[in-house]
Amino acid sequence: MHTINCLVAIGGDLQNKHPRSKVTVPELVLLRAIHGEAAVQNIEVTGNPRINQLDERERLMRHYPKHQKLVNDIWRDSGGEFPKDVRRLNLNSALFAPAATAQHDMADQLEDEQVAKTRKVRTPKVEPESDDDGDEDLEVGAAL
Repeated sequence: MHTINCLVAIGGDLQNKHPRSKVTVPELVLLRAIHGEAAVQNIEVTGNPRINQLDERERLMRHYPKHQKLVNDIWRDSGGEFPKDVRRLNLNSALFAPAATAQHDMADQLEDEQVAKTRKVRTPKVEPESDDDGDEDLEVGAAL
């Protein structure tokens, strides 16, 4: 699940922005629902740690007690599984950090690194070729 750094305009007030770090994708969705669609800005992907879905749901319920209904709505609307990838939210590119084009590249790179860590590379077992051509093989130095 991606984590991000961002600025949150409290109540949508662009003059009242607060920095947030290690925000998960479901928390990003929740913050946008609470403060407004354009209230979360300067989004920058910072990591892709493994986060248990149920643990994250419980954390959000504890951290945002006034918005437990929203947490449940996000959970339900996502089919019982929170969104994990910020790119899947189809956010306006203006909401991303100034290096917005690099942001998606960074997300791809983080995902590739995560896959590489979990994927085991298997090398195929190579069997020696059989020399079964019907001839008896001569030993080196044997007389013809």
